[in-house]
Amino acid sequence: MSTTATVVLVVAIAIVAIIVVGIVAVMASRRRREASHRAEAAKLRDTAHDAKLAAKQHEVDAAQAEAAAKQAEIDAQRLRDEATQRQGAAQDAHSEATRRSERAARIDPDADTPHPDGPTR
Repeated sequence: MSTTATVVLVVAIAIVAIIVVGIVAVMASRRRREASHRAEAAKLRDTAHDAKLAAKQHEVDAAQAEAAAKQAEIDAQRLRDEATQRQGAAQDAHSEATRRSERAARIDPDADTPHPDGPTR
C-alpha cells in the first residue's frame, strides 16, 4: 500500500470515527434531554396532584362551612321561636297577674296591697 492510500485510509477512518462520536454525542444529549423532560413532567404531575388534593380539601371545608351555616340558621330560628313563646308566656303571666289584682281589688277594694306596678292608691 502506498503512503497516499494509507493517508486516505487513515483520514477516512478518522472521518468515520468523528461521525460515530458525533452520532453518539447527539444520542446521549437527546437521552439526557428526554430524561430531564421526564423528570420535569413527573414534578408537574406531582404538583398537579397536590393541587387537586388541595382543591378537594377546600371543597370539603366549604361544604362543612355551609352545613355549619345552615345549622346556625336552624338554631337561630329555634331560638327565635323559643323567644316568641317565652314572650307570649310572659305576656300571659302579666295578664294573669293584672287580672288577679283587679279581681282582688273588686273583692276587697279597701285592702292596701302592694301592686307590682306601684301603689294602688
